[in-house]
Amino acid sequence: MLQVSWSRTQGEPMLSLVIDGESCMNVVSFDVVKKLGLRTSKHPEPYTLHWFNYYSEIKVNKQAKIKFAIGRYEDEIQLDVALMQTSHLLLG
Repeated sequence: MLQVSWSRTQGEPMLSLVIDGESCMNVVSFDVVKKLGLRTSKHPEPYTLHWFNYYSEIKVNKQAKIKFAIGRYEDEIQLDVALMQTSHLLLG
């Protein structure tokens, strides 16, 4: 597991991202989408997340494209948007 934080010039954290190799889903939090000003689109097949919290359901009905780079590698991925405190991006 890798934790990455982006900061503004004043040092105030803009957002934190946890990259977890254990997950098999590509999900980004609504807060990250909002802070980065990303456009969303309707999810073609809306669904409900149950694995995140045993006692409640998280509805997923939007998607967002995110460009990312790791070293010299650059790519763009379609992520499901969910109202949660963490985000997951499946690499590989």
